[in-house]
Amino acid sequence: MFLLRRFLFLAALLLPLGAVLPLSAAEEEGGQITLSWEDLMPPGEEERLMELYEQQMSTMPDMSLIPEGSAADKPIQFGTYNVVEDLNGKNIRIPGFMVPFELNAGEVTEFLLVPYFGACIHVPPPPPNQIIYVTAKEDVLFTWDAVWIEGILKTDKHLNDLGNAAYTLELTKVEAYDS
Repeated sequence: MFLLRRFLFLAALLLPLGAVLPLSAAEEEGGQITLSWEDLMPPGEEERLMELYEQQMSTMPDMSLIPEGSAADKPIQFGTYNVVEDLNGKNIRIPGFMVPFELNAGEVTEFLLVPYFGACIHVPPPPPNQIIYVTAKEDVLFTWDAVWIEGILKTDKHLNDLGNAAYTLELTKVEAYDS
């Protein structure tokens, strides 16, 4: 189990951010900006993540000594809350996957948006600056498929048990992802 967790942890970290849903930042009509996940990281952030990963791995305890299912057997989120301040208050559009907090008849009003399928549930969460905490005024239909979300992005932290987020977004639109 230890090797599997370590592999998943490393795979999640080294997954080229945005490789699942690649796009680059582009201004659209009405001042909306289409973002990729890389656009949420300030310059030099990928190098900082690799340094943090190396530090984490050098101090990691022998996971085989931790009983499976115990409080200590929890995926560790690491990374930074470093954000791109220029995105604060911008109307954005970004693709990703929904991680719901609570489902009510298949609908949600708050969820995490993450860059790859399964993040925060089966593997350690992505870095905080690769998670967006999303709130909706009205229920939206939950899906396991990739979605586009639109709304006003804020550089506000949101701390929770699934994965801490460095960004928040007030949802204005969600639709199926279509490349």
